[in-house]
Amino acid sequence: WLVESRKRLAAAGVSMSINPWVTQGMRDAGLDNRPVHPDFEWMTDISGVQAKAIACPLSPAWRRWLTDAYLLYASTGPRVLWVEDDIRVHGHRPVMWACFCDRHLRAFSQRMGRTFTRQELADELLRPGTPSPVRGAWLDFEGEVIEQILRELAQAIHGRHPEVQVGIMVSAVW
Repeated sequence: WLVESRKRLAAAGVSMSINPWVTQGMRDAGLDNRPVHPDFEWMTDISGVQAKAIACPLSPAWRRWLTDAYLLYASTGPRVLWVEDDIRVHGHRPVMWACFCDRHLRAFSQRMGRTFTRQELADELLRPGTPSPVRGAWLDFEGEVIEQILRELAQAIHGRHPEVQVGIMVSAVW
């Protein structure tokens, strides 16, 4: 249907772009995607609560799925393929402030050369007074995870469909 839509739009002088809304999602919204994607790892908040429909951005299975999905959309020939604004570290109810799953804790611990439990990291990040240097390193780490996903998506898409532009949807922060 997308190919047919692109052809009809082109005949009317309009370029097609697609914003598929298939990255992480905004919230669980009563969904439980664990049975659908048993190989995904799921976002976990700072207290250990795990999402049921929001994949961890470090989950290898989710990243493969995301790349495959975007390659499928790119194959329909849009002018721009948008990555929607749910590709972020915050605001994925029930996980509000980044993923603190075991994979994240291991990767961050390796980066820092020090092992963190979820509680130890929470204590560092939420410590009152002058922010811990760990907090800045954590924020850099989280941003780099999203940047890496976007680079991988763009490289995969341009590797097969160099004519397709990749854009990122941005929403205002309230």
